[in-house]
Amino acid sequence: MKLKKIFFRLISCVIPGKKNRRRFRERNMNGNSERNIYMNGICHPKKNKTVSLRMIDIIVPIYNGYEYLNPLFESIYKNTELQYRLLVVNDCSTDRRIEDFLIYQKEKFGESMIIINNQANLGFVKSVNKCFDIVENDFVIVNTDVELPPAWDVRLFMPIFKFKNVASVTPFSNAATIFSFPDIWVDNQLDDRMNLEEMDKIFHNINPDDYPLLAFPTGVGFCMAMSKEALLRVGKFDVIFGKGYGEENDWCQKAVLAGYINTLAPNLFVYHKHGGSFLSDDKKKLCEKNLKVIMERYPNYLSDVQISSDNKYYLKIRQCLSKYYEGLIR
Repeated sequence: MKLKKIFFRLISCVIPGKKNRRRFRERNMNGNSERNIYMNGICHPKKNKTVSLRMIDIIVPIYNGYEYLNPLFESIYKNTELQYRLLVVNDCSTDRRIEDFLIYQKEKFGESMIIINNQANLGFVKSVNKCFDIVENDFVIVNTDVELPPAWDVRLFMPIFKFKNVASVTPFSNAATIFSFPDIWVDNQLDDRMNLEEMDKIFHNINPDDYPLLAFPTGVGFCMAMSKEALLRVGKFDVIFGKGYGEENDWCQKAVLAGYINTLAPNLFVYHKHGGSFLSDDKKKLCEKNLKVIMERYPNYLSDVQISSDNKYYLKIRQCLSKYYEGLIR
């Protein structure tokens, strides 16, 4: 029971088992051991020769959660700076208002928005895999219960644009397990005295270039940018995870074994309501089922999660952010 409770907190932090850890050591970056990478970051990552801002794809899988949709789509429309394609999958939602909502959004977004209507409920994994088949650029998966601040996209994708071996990037959020803020591992509520944009401005104080490129065992799937190159090498989400939970952890671990890293956008905060697609009972059942798969594939994940969360540079970033945050809410 204790392990299951830990897993519900760490479902987004999966670590490779002994056999896979040996494979990773053989392939890891710059001669660092896996433990050192998680502890210290990568001081000299593989940079692209030129860094250019380019078009992205935004994937939004929808199953009900109507009340969350307008804040999300408004934030995409108003706050995205890069050119983009918006790939929306309506996974046979039972709430008929969603179909009308998407028709209205299509009129607003125009040709940049592509709607896929599933004739049957396929679940999160198969719905996102449909989008994987048609992505043309580096892309991000955004849950319906997310709101995005101004210029979110440039900051989220910069590590992928800048470094060749980055597979995924996750921002800070109020509810993002290892990347939760102000309290780690907690689904925090935004302070009543502060909105999303004001909260995000705190994170503007962090300059990623002041720190090594941080490596984590996984990204967190609520708002996770992914490299198209990594997708082509690693493949799509494993359908064994059914309607969702754990699939991004598995994918990120496969990316690690292929020589990539999963990193953080330390200068970005995204709001996550947490629960727009699944009810809490559904989530618990899915977690219990998928836990068995994760544990079989990556039985030693807890140790590396702890190592990466104790990374001295990661702790320094969090301490810096906490100082600014506490100064504003006093």
